[in-house]
Amino acid sequence: MEQQIYTIVITLLTVLTSTAAWRYYEKKMVLKAKQEQDIHKDSEMYRDDLRERVVKLETLLNESAKEKDRMRENIVLLTAQVSKL
Repeated sequence: MEQQIYTIVITLLTVLTSTAAWRYYEKKMVLKAKQEQDIHKDSEMYRDDLRERVVKLETLLNESAKEKDRMRENIVLLTAQVSKL
């Protein structure tokens, strides 16, 4: 019985430390690292997209503010013309 247990333990150690097992563990680690990298890349893309959207919205806001100022000037001019009449 003891002989069978030793044989099983030695076989398990051989299997777990064999070259094929090391290759399997290595590939598993590489895949895990790649998945983490992909997740990080996705978050960077999301962040970059948000930055672009913020820049676009700021540009639109500035254009809107300039247009509002032009409209105010037009209102002041028109009010002055109406008061002259």
